[in-house]
Amino acid sequence: MALGLVFIAIKVMEYAAKIEVGIGLETDTFFTLYFLMTGFHLLHVVLGVIILGTVAFSDSPDNLKTGTAFWHMVDLVWVVMYPLVYLVG
Repeated sequence: MALGLVFIAIKVMEYAAKIEVGIGLETDTFFTLYFLMTGFHLLHVVLGVIILGTVAFSDSPDNLKTGTAFWHMVDLVWVVMYPLVYLVG
């Protein structure tokens, strides 16, 4: 959870710095994809921190199943996304 919170803080500062110099979603195709992909990742980190916190403070079987399902979904997304982004082309 701590590393997730550090990532969130760094990403928010990074976005703020880019927006401050006029870089946004509509700057060009690269930054459109950059903000969408890193924003999607940021959203999953935020949800992951919330789910980990829920499981840590209330470790019921339902919460554990939800946490496990979330992390398996994230793993599945990255198994598909990583090759598309880094290995194709």
